[in-house]
Amino acid sequence: MATNQLELGESALLGNLRLTDVCERPDLIEQTLKEHRNTQGRIQAVGRRTLGPWLKATIWGLRVYVLFMTVVVIINIVHTV
Repeated sequence: MATNQLELGESALLGNLRLTDVCERPDLIEQTLKEHRNTQGRIQAVGRRTLGPWLKATIWGLRVYVLFMTVVVIINIVHTV
């Protein structure tokens, strides 16, 4: 087996914990997953904010600008070749 691959018995550092510690204490993994699920639930409960009309207009203006500049660059490339 290659030396750069981790085995479950090795004591490679994972943050402040060793891999053997994590294998011996699966409650750490469960606690971390529980915190992640709680946070994910709070984020979904908040939802997205609606964009105001000025912000929507600005975003669309930037989209049009990018398309326009792409056309300008393509035209310049065609003229120089």
